[in-house]
Amino acid sequence: MSPKGPVSLSPEDLLSEESGETFVGDGPPRVVLAWANRYAIGMASLGFHLVRQDLIRRGARVERAFLENWGDRSLETSRSLREADLLAFSIAFELDYPHVLEMLDRSGLEILASRRPVHAPLTLVGGVAVSV
Repeated sequence: MSPKGPVSLSPEDLLSEESGETFVGDGPPRVVLAWANRYAIGMASLGFHLVRQDLIRRGARVERAFLENWGDRSLETSRSLREADLLAFSIAFELDYPHVLEMLDRSGLEILASRRPVHAPLTLVGGVAVSV
């Protein structure tokens, strides 16, 4: 750990350590499954993996986004979160609520859905923290 906290790896470094497919196909819908915290915490979540696999099974192109460093872009293609058809946040901890707002702001999406243009991605939240 560095004096400033844990060292963040680049998306390329993280993907090179993974095995299996990172996303499937190029067809619609393009889904970004977002974890409003660090990559290591999100990838340790069984629920995050289950939701991702279910979306892939249903034919969606699924990319992932995490708060650290590239919180406004997907891990797999570095495309903006604004370009998704569906932006789905998985939230496990109440302290991650402000991180969702930060990721929306970083990507240029209005915090309030009523202020977003009609072509903005449908944004959903789920996970343990929102179901308690």
